[in-house]
Amino acid sequence: MPAHENQHYVQKKLINNFARQCKNGKYKVCLLDLNKFTAEYRNTDSIFYAKNIYDVNNDDIKALEKKLNEKIEVPGFNLIERLVSNSSTDIQINRKELLLIKKYFLIQQYRNLKNMSLYSHPPKDKALLSDCSIKNDESVLDFWKREITTILDADTDADWKALLGNKDMVGIKINAQIIHSSFLMFFSTDYEFVLNDSGPLTERVPMYSLKLDKNDFMKTAKEISKLYFGVDNISDKVFENAYRMREDEGGMLFDTIMFTPMSSNLLIAFVSPLWKYSQELYSPILSKYLSFPQNTYVNERQIYASLDKMTQEEALIKFASPNDRYNYKVQKLNESETIYLNTLIMNEAYQYICFKTPSQTVKDLIREYNKLDGLKNVKHNYKGFIDLINVLPPFDV
Repeated sequence: MPAHENQHYVQKKLINNFARQCKNGKYKVCLLDLNKFTAEYRNTDSIFYAKNIYDVNNDDIKALEKKLNEKIEVPGFNLIERLVSNSSTDIQINRKELLLIKKYFLIQQYRNLKNMSLYSHPPKDKALLSDCSIKNDESVLDFWKREITTILDADTDADWKALLGNKDMVGIKINAQIIHSSFLMFFSTDYEFVLNDSGPLTERVPMYSLKLDKNDFMKTAKEISKLYFGVDNISDKVFENAYRMREDEGGMLFDTIMFTPMSSNLLIAFVSPLWKYSQELYSPILSKYLSFPQNTYVNERQIYASLDKMTQEEALIKFASPNDRYNYKVQKLNESETIYLNTLIMNEAYQYICFKTPSQTVKDLIREYNKLDGLKNVKHNYKGFIDLINVLPPFDV
């Protein structure tokens, strides 16, 4: 088989954190296929991949796959592995590592199967942010690869200016701004997190029930896009889609956290900065566990001395050091809280769910998800999967 033909859209080493290692050195997970209605044990090298999805039209067609490995997968996973193996109730990282985590997360937003399907089969009745940046002679799928390449090529070791100031790639600019402005939290569990094929997830809750007519909504959304993201070339169709979605959902929805599990026992969350300023927000998780990192800045004196000339955010950027340190409290979730986040992961799966053990915990999770059947925004039916899991043979190591 040619090298780099099977290309993972979820890093294989990351999937291994949800697997058990066999005597032959291979890693296996229990995989649920929602389309084929199957449950089976599978090696991690044969799931969450597609053939040649990163191939590009230049002298080295595997250049993007190699670049992903060199610039994101190797350094990113080395850091993830350290975080996952951490046995303390605290996690410490420096500024360079913080920016690497955010870049890894940003890439995962683009390279997952669900997102890729929107590019390979763009919906005919919806306008996308890619419409603002795609070239006339460029396919949507090639544009997707160009977005990933742009993120990889951006120098983000010291700051994110290359991404935040990118006026030619509207989607990257907006997604980078959201991630860059968020702060991290870490959650652990003694139970088990599952993994899907759709990349980072969100907890989305109603923010307010303010009723705006279409014209007022469009005007407000355009002002926010220009003031907050510095973007003023988004088509009206994008805002019209957002308005229709808002009406369908019954009001404005707010993404409290974006999150992704890093292993069966550790989850990383990106928390909206609004939680720093508002006491009126609600989240089943954050309302109980909200905590902020304890930061230590190398150039702390210069930062405080400059606050009469610039904002704190400007000072933190100007006097940033790669050795600035961030200390996070690892929040321990109970079983019901673990099940809650897992139901969000299950609901946003594109086709697959995988987990380490077909245990009672996972069966309880499926039962809880099935209780949601018939509710609005419940996307899948897991009925019958417990029966499939029950007849699986013992795990063969």
